[in-house]
Amino acid sequence: MGTSKRPAPLQGNTMELYTTPALSGQWETRLTGYGTDAGMDAPVVEPTRAEQLAAIQGSWEALEVKIESVAVEVSLLRVDLQKASDRVQIKERSISKLWTEVDAL
Repeated sequence: MGTSKRPAPLQGNTMELYTTPALSGQWETRLTGYGTDAGMDAPVVEPTRAEQLAAIQGSWEALEVKIESVAVEVSLLRVDLQKASDRVQIKERSISKLWTEVDAL
């Protein structure tokens, strides 16, 4: 006999039904999501430790990228702040000069 192929799960269902050679053509039920009927006696398939670690690693890498982009934004804001501070100092010196001229009159 040929090998059994796993059919695609039905749209919208939270469980998959497929046959395996070990079950000699019997249907095996595997829950794949939340919100399944409470009366189902099939075991819930939990992610493996490797899958959990991979998900955590992916989240961590995404967080690192976000932190780096925020650091770049902060650096740009510091440059803008320094430029604004320089302009304020120039204006303060100009005002001080004007007051000196007014006092001289």
